[in-house]
Amino acid sequence: MQPLFIIDTNVLVAGLISGEPTSPTARILDAMLDGGLLYVLSPAVLTEYRAVLLRPRLRRAHGLAEAMYVKAHLTSKIGDIIRTGT
Repeated sequence: MQPLFIIDTNVLVAGLISGEPTSPTARILDAMLDGGLLYVLSPAVLTEYRAVLLRPRLRRAHGLAEAMYVKAHLTSKIGDIIRTGT
């Protein structure tokens, strides 16, 4: 079985605002979004992601559209995990 990860909000933020696409945090975010990394989410984690990503300074750094995309994508992953049990 592939290991599951809990991705700290700081890692998510650093991956979004990194100017270096090969940075460890950017690579983690890419792996989350392309399905290469199995991660655990909960409503509380999603709430924290959203609260942090929507802070004004961070919104200026990454753009509101990206924050909304990440939330929508991660939320869809919860549905996949619930349906498949993995």
